[in-house]
Amino acid sequence: MIVTSTDYNQYQSEVVTCGAPLPTSPVGDDNNHPAEYTFFEGLSNVGPFVDVGKETFNSLFQKSEYHIIKRECPYCSDTHKEIYYKRLTMKNTFEPYHYMACQWLKEDNVMGVDFNLFSTLEDALSNENPWAICNYGNPTGKYGAFRDCGPDGSYASSQWVNIPVEGCFASGDGKAAAFFIIDSNPPSSANAPHAISPPPPSPPPPLPSGPHIQLAKPLIFPHNGQGIMVAQVGRLTRNIVIKGSDGCELFNANGQYSNSNKPKCGHFRFFHSNQGAVCGVEFTKMGQYTETGVCIHYLSIMG
Repeated sequence: MIVTSTDYNQYQSEVVTCGAPLPTSPVGDDNNHPAEYTFFEGLSNVGPFVDVGKETFNSLFQKSEYHIIKRECPYCSDTHKEIYYKRLTMKNTFEPYHYMACQWLKEDNVMGVDFNLFSTLEDALSNENPWAICNYGNPTGKYGAFRDCGPDGSYASSQWVNIPVEGCFASGDGKAAAFFIIDSNPPSSANAPHAISPPPPSPPPPLPSGPHIQLAKPLIFPHNGQGIMVAQVGRLTRNIVIKGSDGCELFNANGQYSNSNKPKCGHFRFFHSNQGAVCGVEFTKMGQYTETGVCIHYLSIMG
């Protein structure tokens, strides 16, 4: 979706209360930049999953005026909640889609040469106060933007992203984040060489049969999982059942035991928190023979 900076500030103050808000007024034009910007949300696993696809994301970035991508990470440390990636080379040909989602590589992507990172949009536009240090992953790895890069010369662990888009290794860990391509005035394919045209919105899916929940206002916090298997849970008056797929307890498709094909059922994990609680939940067909063989797995990953 496309919003102006005024709309985006309102969204920040009313919805994403756990993140650092943008200034209450649009960025000024001290450096001859327009007073209002467009934020195009191209990729996100914060709240409802957003993915405009590789071709559209790359095209929007290449045709934008500033070649800046904002990463918003509400559960990252304060220094990493908002990061601005500004491209310096190959502005009209570089393809950032997989670099952001899951393959933060050094190829054509050397900090200080091909790009710089900034903590504010003002710094990115004026090329002031670039970040000091950066490292990278590998093509078969899981690290998305921006691995352990840091603003002050120290590497920052566990602040990277992994979004399971096509062509990515879905690690199941990494931070949830949203990526916005920043352009000047609301884009239109007819008014400027850099203008971009967003894809038409998809129609909403039909409601399932039977009872359903309708929210009166947006949720304050995201309520979705990460990885290929995603479950969104509402607070119900009856118990919630979390279970593995039918037949997962069998050692093979024929229901026979085999040492070469072990059962893998459900696996419930707490991430990025120093506490967790599960109430009124039934677990069925859980546990994984070839993984950590527990039903509920708590990982104390902080940062």
